[in-house]
Amino acid sequence: MTDRKEIRFAMEIGAAVEVVDSGRAVRATTVNISGSGVLLEFEESVQFLVGDLVFCDFNIAQPAENPLPCWGWGKVLRAEGRCIAVEFKVGCYQGMAAEANSVSRPA
Repeated sequence: MTDRKEIRFAMEIGAAVEVVDSGRAVRATTVNISGSGVLLEFEESVQFLVGDLVFCDFNIAQPAENPLPCWGWGKVLRAEGRCIAVEFKVGCYQGMAAEANSVSRPA
């Protein structure tokens, strides 16, 4: 049995991942996601360090009654080969109806 904070949902969603300190951005795909974090997979091995602060922008198209995070700030908890685990520190949850209100990335 694992000590998970929240239930993980296996889903493949496109994501752009930016390392905040360097501004380096890489495309990824989610392996699983929860309210507290995400496991991301990249096409090639990438160099993330545990503790890196990252901004994840998710390409989500879901019904408004099932909102999912559209973006999240977090820290890399684990980096292994082509995958990183990110613990969310803050994020924006919005459904498609809210997209018209232009919820945007914080400065």
